[in-house]
Amino acid sequence: MKSLLALAFIVTIVAFSGNAVAEEKAYVPKQNEELFGTWVNLDYPPGERHQKIVVHPDGRYERFSQQWFKEPTSKFSYKITDKWTDSEGNIWYKVRESGLNYEQYKLHRISNSGKTMEFVRDGTNYPTEIDQDKYPYRVYNRQE
Repeated sequence: MKSLLALAFIVTIVAFSGNAVAEEKAYVPKQNEELFGTWVNLDYPPGERHQKIVVHPDGRYERFSQQWFKEPTSKFSYKITDKWTDSEGNIWYKVRESGLNYEQYKLHRISNSGKTMEFVRDGTNYPTEIDQDKYPYRVYNRQE
């Protein structure tokens, strides 16, 4: 009986540790990540799309309906979960954005010049590609 309980205990520990290993690990961002900064697209109509996005190093993500607004239209927190550079020098990020009753999985691409950011998002999984023809594709330029 004791050996059966011990076996059950070991199986339980192994099962939980497997889940812990499979759990998403956050990328540890540097102070000067290319993602950080203010991004704008004044071609986006206010109310339909956000004209300005500010990505802060402390995990805050703010969206502004109009570029000149002083206060953000919406605020979220985010975690960078992965980062890599492709053969063309573009920088890619997987980002999990969350707020009150809200979670999105995003794939960002920052151009090799560092001046353009594109992204797509999904409510259940990280997108695997950036398709400019599919909703919700977004593109912004770095505000200097």
